[in-house]
Amino acid sequence: MKTDVILPMTDECMQQIVQREKTYEFRRYRLNASVKRVWFYLKAPLSHISYVCEIDPARTRLPGDPPLPEDGIGNKNFNERHPDMERCDFAYRVLSVRKLPRTVSLEELKRKYGVGIAPRGRIYAPVKLLHDVPWSSQELLWTQGGTTSEDHVPMRDGPAHSDAKAASSHENEGTKRVKKRSATAIDTEESHQPPKLVLSTMVGHLFETKEDTGPQVGVQTEEKLVKEKEATIDSFVYVVDVAGVDGGLAAAANDSRLLAVMLVYVLNEC
Repeated sequence: MKTDVILPMTDECMQQIVQREKTYEFRRYRLNASVKRVWFYLKAPLSHISYVCEIDPARTRLPGDPPLPEDGIGNKNFNERHPDMERCDFAYRVLSVRKLPRTVSLEELKRKYGVGIAPRGRIYAPVKLLHDVPWSSQELLWTQGGTTSEDHVPMRDGPAHSDAKAASSHENEGTKRVKKRSATAIDTEESHQPPKLVLSTMVGHLFETKEDTGPQVGVQTEEKLVKEKEATIDSFVYVVDVAGVDGGLAAAANDSRLLAVMLVYVLNEC
């Protein structure tokens, strides 16, 4: 299940969203209903990703469709089919804006994440990008429900209570199963993430060196293996949080370590 896409955007329009002057993003195409977040790639001369927005499913302007509330730039033109909006038949309500802890440049998108060219249309966000820049590391600028001083503090240890409630509205059956199994676990956060300590014990054997592998193993030290385990578990928790167990298994298909962790978890918990 694809939940995150990359879309191109001018910095001028992006700042209108950041400043809450633009409440809907207008496109010529309908995004898949599974898409919950848009990573906006700011066009040249910036050529990077700085912001991620949660969105509602597409609104249309077919006969009988209710008009958009005229509370932002472009909404009135969309309703009235202004020539500037002639082919922009889909409107996506912006629910929140988050700022990345650091920008992701076009060069990095190409080199590290396999994006061949500067995004010119919709591109599904690579799974590795979601791992490397997790939701919990992004600074919340605003949400539809307003903001507080705590909302502006970047989160490091997992989703806050408000994020857990927002995520629960989109959870699929796989995520519900994870939440049920985690109810009696060590973690007490109101989250459907599996407990990290329990999971770390389950998958420890995947990150152990073999005694009979010879001196070459020295390259991969104990400390490095521990860090790899922690990073993989963090990735697992994030993928399950946004896609559930079923979606996570599909998303991890190209990451052998992550897939192994998911399979161990499923075999132990299901």
